[in-house]
Amino acid sequence: MFHKENLFPMRKNFTIDDLQYEQITDNTVRVASCKNKNLTSIAIPDQITVKGFLGFNPKTYKVTDISISAFKDCTILKKVVLAEGITEISYFAFEGCIALTEVSLPSSLTYIRGNAFKDCKNLTNIKIPETTRHIGKNVFEGDDALLYSENNLLLYQDGSICFGLADKKNCPSEIVIPDSVKIIAAEAFLNCNKLKKVTFSKILTIIGDEAFRYCENLTELICPPQLEEIGMAAFEQCYGLTKVVFSETLITIGEYAFFRCPKISGIRLPDSVVDIGYFGLDECSPYCSWEVHISPNHPLREELEYLDDRLVVDDEKDDYDWDDEGLAKLKAKS
Repeated sequence: MFHKENLFPMRKNFTIDDLQYEQITDNTVRVASCKNKNLTSIAIPDQITVKGFLGFNPKTYKVTDISISAFKDCTILKKVVLAEGITEISYFAFEGCIALTEVSLPSSLTYIRGNAFKDCKNLTNIKIPETTRHIGKNVFEGDDALLYSENNLLLYQDGSICFGLADKKNCPSEIVIPDSVKIIAAEAFLNCNKLKKVTFSKILTIIGDEAFRYCENLTELICPPQLEEIGMAAFEQCYGLTKVVFSETLITIGEYAFFRCPKISGIRLPDSVVDIGYFGLDECSPYCSWEVHISPNHPLREELEYLDDRLVVDDEKDDYDWDDEGLAKLKAKS
């Protein structure tokens, strides 16, 4: 017999020691909340074991996430250690932990969502792993010891992450990202309407989700030589954007990254791009009529066939000229 609960299974909650866990999949859980606001330190494990009925058939789950506001306002919590295997710290997870001074993050950590450590005013000892690729908006808002300002840019203490403008009301027409920056955080320059030109760090690897969304006067994107990822909606509705040149190191382009950018004449996807989201060209037709150029052996050729006549397969890579700065330019088709 068909049972509705088999189609929509209930998520289970487990309380072990001082933490409540929420089931995500058959084998994984997230830390949902802290049940003891008097904790001064916590080590979050890589897995938990839950006893079955009458203590039989125990089940082990991997701990992968820290949930939204899980430790919010744990005001005497001083030290947090996250085990290897944890991949995400969600929004506002440690907001208001005003006594927190030390956080140990695992190399498995991929996402730190927006405001994760907001108002952790005494947090001074935290090192973001090199493997963490997604940094949310205002992760360390109010944590003055972890941030500094340089030329009106708000930077992480080691200079590796740019969170946008220090004074958001004073948007310049041109920005130079320091060469120490590897990641531009999500929404870093959202709605910077006056911004026309950005010079990127030479070692920049990631442009975060919505980083330059609604920058209506931005005219060109010249990707730096080590860029690997452009996030979701990163340049959405950049109406003035006319020129886009990708680096040969680019791997990922998020969904709607260039949605509603009507002045782009065309882009060339290097063969290095193996992960690409939906362009949304058909949704903004006829305003966005630009073409996507690829090589005959591009790994995403079949996947991009939905673009129909907007997908152009060039005969050879030699169809491209290179200027003195090493920037690819499409030859005019004769």
